[in-house]
Parts: sequence; structure tokens; C-alpha cells
Amino acid sequence: MGTVPVQLQLPEAPPRTYLRWMAYWRDIESKLARNRLLERFVSSESATFLSDDVARFISDGLVAEIERQSSEALLNDEQTVSPTVRGDADLLRRSVEYVIRRARWLQIPEMAEVTGLEPLDDDLADLRAKVVAVVQLQLGETLRDPRRIGRPIDSGPDRRSQEVHDQDQ
Repeated sequence: MGTVPVQLQLPEAPPRTYLRWMAYWRDIESKLARNRLLERFVSSESATFLSDDVARFISDGLVAEIERQSSEALLNDEQTVSPTVRGDADLLRRSVEYVIRRARWLQIPEMAEVTGLEPLDDDLADLRAKVVAVVQLQLGETLRDPRRIGRPIDSGPDRRSQEVHDQDQ
């Protein structure tokens, strides 16, 4: 399958909640960047950190965009934000798998003790679970039927909307 650029809508949550989750992600990245031995260990046990295309896409693309939209919502005194992310469908799918692998590994109590990397707070873990579920749903719908949620970017109008419009005429 070729490149399928898509736009996905993440679940609604308070901007500060998204920002706390992104800060947690950045904190883990920072700790691993400062300790290459720890980074190699973590990467060998779960998912490569910092050094592959998926890790870079998450950090430079997704996390940065979620931070930007959440910060903007906070500045505008909005109670909630539902960030929009864009990317290649396959890269987004691999990103979700990466987040799942990383989350499972970080949730193992012994790993926090061995590495000093704390698991995600419960409310942030709940948000992560919602985001993963919504993204998987939207990606599945996109790849089965591009007219559905997460429609490919620049795909034109939804044909079903046109059919409804035609019936009204």
C-alpha cells in the first residue's frame, strides 16, 4: 500500500491533561537521551526510543502538534481540546503500536524500580487508552473506506454526503 495521508481527531480532554501526558513523554525521552545505557536497555526491552522513524515522528510530529493545540486551547481558556493530527496512515498505525508496547513495558512495576522511569498517572493512562482506541478505530475505518472518519487528506467531498444532497434535489 502506498502513502495514505490522513487526518485524525483525538478524544476531547482538558488541555492540561494532554499537556501533562506530553510532558511525561518528553521527560522519558530526556532521561533516556541523557543515559545511553538505559536507552539501549529500554529499546531492547520494548520499543526503540529516539532513533527510528516512528520514534522521531511521534516526538517531532505528534507530540509537538498535540502540545501546540493544547497550549493554544489553554491560552484561549477552552475547557477541552480535541487535537487533530496528520500523517501517513501506516506511520500512524506503527506509532500506535509503539505507544502500546512502550506503555505495557513502563507499566511493569519492576521496570520503574530498575530504570527509575515512573509509570504514567492513572488519569493520563486513561487518556492514552482512549486515544489509542480512537486512533485505531479511525485508522481502521480510513483504510477500509476512505470516506469514513479519518478521511485521507485532500480526498475531496464525502460521496455519501453528495448522494444525500442529490436525493434532496
